[in-house]
Amino acid sequence: MINKKLKRKIVKSFNYVYHRMSPQEDKCIAAKNLLRIHYTLCLLLLVSFFVIPNLYYQLFILSGTIFVVFSNILFSGCLITMMEQDLCPGMETVFDWPLELFGIPVTNQNRKIVTIFFFCTVIFIMIGWFYFLHIRKV
Repeated sequence: MINKKLKRKIVKSFNYVYHRMSPQEDKCIAAKNLLRIHYTLCLLLLVSFFVIPNLYYQLFILSGTIFVVFSNILFSGCLITMMEQDLCPGMETVFDWPLELFGIPVTNQNRKIVTIFFFCTVIFIMIGWFYFLHIRKV
């Protein structure tokens, strides 16, 4: 695990770059825009994995998904979510609505557990899809 001081420095650096690319007066609006990008990018990449049957593209997306899980473990959470929380403390995160839907208390620990569970499930589904699409044919 990375210590809190280094993690905080990384998040601040990313927020500086994000603010330079998309200058906003209100930090909460910037955080909500980042949350929208977060949702959209994740959804587009996951859907594209199943729609585009290219071997190398799918390996790239699968590798990226595995990288996301390891970075969540290494940083003890998602860096993009940390950026959002740094810009607007107390703002909802990507996995708050599933927690609320299933009646699970919205805490950082529960967010981490649901994130890891979700991505591990997605990885297994992607591996199965990849196997039936490419490997089983051989």
